[in-house]
Amino acid sequence: MRKFCIMGIAAILMVLSLTGCINDKRTSSANSAEVKSSYQITYYGKDGVVISDTALTNEKLAESIIMDFLMKSAAWQGVDITTLEEYYLIERITSPTEENRVYYAYLLEDGSSVLQGGSDGMYSYLSQELYDELDAIYLN
Repeated sequence: MRKFCIMGIAAILMVLSLTGCINDKRTSSANSAEVKSSYQITYYGKDGVVISDTALTNEKLAESIIMDFLMKSAAWQGVDITTLEEYYLIERITSPTEENRVYYAYLLEDGSSVLQGGSDGMYSYLSQELYDELDAIYLN
């Protein structure tokens, strides 16, 4: 239970940071460069073969997917990504630091959509609507 409480607090702080409610020291000075995030989504198929690799023009979708994940209060131990038949790799690159965070969106055996933070992180259920939007972009 303690692990989930700590994760919940970390998620709240991350949401506050992403939404600008907490000022990052890097942006508090008028002389600092503006912090911006860009997103890259890669769709992988069987055996890790890249099916589609493109910079996401709809950054709002990527942000919505990550926020949906961060707002969940429950999480489960993630899976070994290399065992999946297919998944989306969502990379969030923050400039000017070039910090890179990765998330994996995939379907569980029961068809539920989830998002996992990192290759060995925890996963939470992802809105099926958001997952369907990913499919609409990358499978059509």
